[in-house]
Amino acid sequence: MMPESPEHKKRHVVNYVEMESSENVTRAEMINTVGVFGQQYDVWDVRTDNCRWWAITNLLNLYNQDRFPSMDETLSFHIGMMMRLSEHNRRTADSDDEEDLLPSAWRRFGQAVEAHSLAVEPEDYQTVAIRSREALLAMVRDLSDKPWMLDETPPKAGDFKGWISLICRSLTEGRLRSYLTAMADKTWDLAVSLQHNTSADQVSTELLLDGVRHAMQSIALIVIGHDRGTRSTCPKCGSVRIESDYRPESGLDYPHFVICGACGWETQATPLCPAAATKEQRFFEEHGDALVTQERNLDEVRRTTNQQLDPPEGDEGRPR
Repeated sequence: MMPESPEHKKRHVVNYVEMESSENVTRAEMINTVGVFGQQYDVWDVRTDNCRWWAITNLLNLYNQDRFPSMDETLSFHIGMMMRLSEHNRRTADSDDEEDLLPSAWRRFGQAVEAHSLAVEPEDYQTVAIRSREALLAMVRDLSDKPWMLDETPPKAGDFKGWISLICRSLTEGRLRSYLTAMADKTWDLAVSLQHNTSADQVSTELLLDGVRHAMQSIALIVIGHDRGTRSTCPKCGSVRIESDYRPESGLDYPHFVICGACGWETQATPLCPAAATKEQRFFEEHGDALVTQERNLDEVRRTTNQQLDPPEGDEGRPR
């Protein structure tokens, strides 16, 4: 059974293919969806007026079917490449909203990841714990002046657990509050423990980094959801398949939409802060020409790389 080809996803793929290949798309169909390590990869068979492409998502990339005839081998190649990119991007936030919300915290977390990649001796891994502790403190500092904070005497600057308790009590309740507070507290305890542990090693600090990133992303998710009034279910059909859709062709200052993948309900998203609505527009007005040049250079690199790569043997997976 062929997977559905949601219109908003199809539009995104078509726009990407036409921009990257400088060709006109005549047909685009999603032919497979694969989940690997919690990540979903959609495979699109895209025909243009010149050739045929595989377009594989997460992150979206193109592969000429003349040089990559096998869908399975192309998908495996794509997943491997994305995993390498994921390791490189581990030190940064997943979205601009997270980065804008916790700028100091993500900068210090990046330093912790960098220290971990270079660590050899136990004292090196202790440094990772120190940087992780600093990232957690930076997170609560980044949030300390938010208007939604409960009106009570604030904790001391270095009282991480006190600040986390205040943040969670300000935004959540019940089991969610208990979970977030306990998760952040335990992550802090691990960082402090490893900071003074002369037996700190690669495995323990790897777990610590995962915990710190999870804590930062979880708190950011709650804050962003509160500030935007983010929906978790569709108000029309009750589905939880709520997705985002970016539409630059709409001409809006903030061309982001929230849609339901089940029934098609949609609404325009609101920016995290007022300045964000015009941030993208100003950026493209100032740097548009440079971005076009960069895209052309990137396209040339892709074409050169494709010419140098030998096609996988066999033609298993070639669409007929």
